[in-house]
Amino acid sequence: MRNQKSIMTVIGLLTALVPLVTLTSPAFAKVNRNAGRSHHGGMGIDLDWYCKKNYGSSEAVKVNNSAYGWRCVKGNQLVGVSMRDVCKAHYGNTAVPGLAARKKAEDWYCILGLNLSWYCRQKYNSSSKAVKLSPNDPRSWKCKVGGNYYAIKMSSACKSHYGSKSFARLGVHSDPQAWTCEIR
Repeated sequence: MRNQKSIMTVIGLLTALVPLVTLTSPAFAKVNRNAGRSHHGGMGIDLDWYCKKNYGSSEAVKVNNSAYGWRCVKGNQLVGVSMRDVCKAHYGNTAVPGLAARKKAEDWYCILGLNLSWYCRQKYNSSSKAVKLSPNDPRSWKCKVGGNYYAIKMSSACKSHYGSKSFARLGVHSDPQAWTCEIR
């Protein structure tokens, strides 16, 4: 019983000290995910940049090795990180986070989405909208302008959202919502 109590006390102390060790240990102090293409096919995330942008002179740290272990350092506090907010800060409102199957801390990436109605309004006029003519055909997206339909070139839509180095990628070929953009 006494040994069990001692073990519980040690575990309690270690649990309390882990965040302090994380903040001061060079082995854990800085893990920088460089923005750019990730090995998962999405776009990379620079968490240090995000933390500095949102919390001043801070950095990103891992408090554990799970995908949900990232925190920003703000003074002497650790602040939780919303990967949805990170992707939006990097790539705009249509970007969403993706997580590889391993679910390790380094497995986050951003998927760049498309707002096709916005694209149609930019290309044609403010009353234009995107419509899909066939529910299971991802290539059936068209801009509807009055009573006319015009094909949407997905790579052109990506370029209008993310610049000249972007291109379109189709995920699931039977899902019209599966278009995403990547940047070279």
